[in-house]
Amino acid sequence: MMTGFEFGIFYDCSNPEAATILMVLYMFVVAVIFLNLLIGIMADSWKTVSFSCAVSYTIVRSQPL
Repeated sequence: MMTGFEFGIFYDCSNPEAATILMVLYMFVVAVIFLNLLIGIMADSWKTVSFSCAVSYTIVRSQPL
């Protein structure tokens, strides 16, 4: 089973503090990038749905009673 990342692996290197800080910084940057990607995908989906809704509304309004 996959579990969280183990920071114990950094204790064997020559500078464990720097390795830990860089790993935490990397995890933070990746989370921000993925969040930005998610926001972009949702904005694109919202634009598509909004355009489709506007077209449907225009078609319904143009039909005679």
